[in-house]
Amino acid sequence: MRKLIAFLLALFLALPCIAAPAEEESVIRRAVPYPGENFSIAIPAQYLAFYKEELGLTISAGIDKTTFYARVKVMPDDPDTFSEEDYFENVWLPGQRSVYIGKNYNLVLDEGKTQTYTVSGREMIGHPFLLKIAGKENCDLMLFDRWDGKVIRYELYFPQNDPDAALQLLGNMVRSVTKHALAPKETQQTVAPIVCPEQFFSFSARPAYPWEFDKNNGVTVYTEEKGRIPYIMVYQSNNLIAEDYEYLKEQYTPHIKEVYGDDLISYSEYERFAIGGRLLPLGRYSYRVKDQSVTMLRVIDSSGKRTVVYTAKYLTGKGADTMAALDAAVASFQSSVR
Repeated sequence: MRKLIAFLLALFLALPCIAAPAEEESVIRRAVPYPGENFSIAIPAQYLAFYKEELGLTISAGIDKTTFYARVKVMPDDPDTFSEEDYFENVWLPGQRSVYIGKNYNLVLDEGKTQTYTVSGREMIGHPFLLKIAGKENCDLMLFDRWDGKVIRYELYFPQNDPDAALQLLGNMVRSVTKHALAPKETQQTVAPIVCPEQFFSFSARPAYPWEFDKNNGVTVYTEEKGRIPYIMVYQSNNLIAEDYEYLKEQYTPHIKEVYGDDLISYSEYERFAIGGRLLPLGRYSYRVKDQSVTMLRVIDSSGKRTVVYTAKYLTGKGADTMAALDAAVASFQSSVR
C-alpha cells in the first residue's frame, strides 16, 4: 500500500505539469482522426493506432518490450446524468477484477481509489489500478472529462517505473481532443505522384525516395537506400477479396507463420487500423533476420473494385519514415480501374 500511495502522489504531481514538448524536427507525426468526430490526434509516425467500438481509439508505442498505450473514447452517455463514481464501482472495477483475478491467480497489487487529476490543465475524475504481470508493475489509469457536451473517457496503461512517454502521449491526446493551441501537429510532407500504368493506379511519395516496379510486388518505394529495407510496397490485384480481414487472419497470418517459423517473434491483427486517415485491416509481424528484428505491416483494402495491398518493412523501432510513407500512400492512392 505504501508503494502505491507514493506512486499516486508522484502521478498526481506529474499530471498537472505535463506540457507540450518542444517540437523536434526529428519527430515525424501522422494524423489519426477519431471516427465520426471532428478531432484528430497527431502521433509519432511509428506508433500504432486502431479503433474498436467498445474501446475507442487506441494509440500504442508498438515496441514489444516497453509496452504502453493510451485510449480515448467518446461515450454515448448523457453528461448530465453520467456518474464517474458509479461507472468505476459498477462497471470498470468489476471488469478489471474479472480479468486479473482468477481461481488460481491474483495479479492485482492495489485497486487504488477515485480522485481528481489535472491533465493538460483540465480537471478529471480518475481511478488507478496497479498490477503485477510477469514480474513487472504496471498501472492502468481511467479518467473522465466533459468536453463539447460529451463525456470523454481516457485510459492509460504503462509501466510504473517508466511513465514519462505514456504521460506525454496522454497529455498530447487531451490537447488534441480539446484543440488546444499546444496540441502537436501532423508533419507536412512534400510529396509527388507515382503513376503505375501497369496496374492502373497512382499514389504519392517523397520525390527523393527511389522506387521501382515489378509485376509480383507492384511499386516498391525505398525510404533509405534502393534495394534494401526499409521500404513500402503498393500492389493492386486483378480481383477483389470480399472478406479482407478474414483473409488476413485465416490465410495470410498462417502463411507468415509457416514462412518464418521459429524466427517469428510476434504478430498482431487489427480489423480497423488507423492509417492514411482510414480504418483498414492490418497485420503486424516481427521476425528475426540474422541478428536483427524486422517489422512488417500488411494492409488489405477491398473498398474499391480491386483489392489493394500495402506492405511496409523496417527495422523494429526505426519505422518513422516508413510509416509516414505508408500513411501518405494510403491517403493518396487512386485507382484508374473502371
